[in-house]
Amino acid sequence: MGSDLGAIVSIFAVGVLGLVLAARMRRRGQAPVAYGTAALLCVVNPFTWEALRVGHAEEMLGGALCVGAVLAARRGRALGASVLLVGAGGLAATEWSVLVSVLAAAPLTALWWRSARRTPDDVLAVVALAFLVSGAFVPFLMALVAWEGLTRRGLPFASLLSSAAVFNPLLAVPVAVWLAVRLYVPSRKLPRLRAWPYAAPRVPAS
Repeated sequence: MGSDLGAIVSIFAVGVLGLVLAARMRRRGQAPVAYGTAALLCVVNPFTWEALRVGHAEEMLGGALCVGAVLAARRGRALGASVLLVGAGGLAATEWSVLVSVLAAAPLTALWWRSARRTPDDVLAVVALAFLVSGAFVPFLMALVAWEGLTRRGLPFASLLSSAAVFNPLLAVPVAVWLAVRLYVPSRKLPRLRAWPYAAPRVPAS
């Protein structure tokens, strides 16, 4: 795939992800400024700009495919999720950062699965943390924006802060610690995330 065509495909994929995320946030009652900011941040941020500048648009495409697969799986669309994961797997074979992120996700997911505070949407936070520890900042930000947008009210402040890590990677450390605490530290004092609103309807008692 040529560099120009690859950049166009990657930008298109990230744009679609932003629109899908905005639609999900809107259905969850988020304000227009919140889902508009989240959608825009998926596409326009210092990391995507840097990826395009240095010719690594594949990171954008890999991140969009991974996060899109999680969103599809959360809606019960197994076929769509599988197709997106196969695409991400193909990129992992050629992109070292994506491959490392996939490998990092295994132990992080195993720890998360044992957590008593596990919620379905937190898988996006696990994906974000896996990308972060492997240094794949572009897909990290996409996953973080999706997690914040679907689980927290208002603007995605942690994602906005993380986007500045392109200037200094140490700025992402507090976000990494926050994600780790939220995922793995058992504490009833921390607020629980809202339940997924697409649960099956209850059958009235006869």
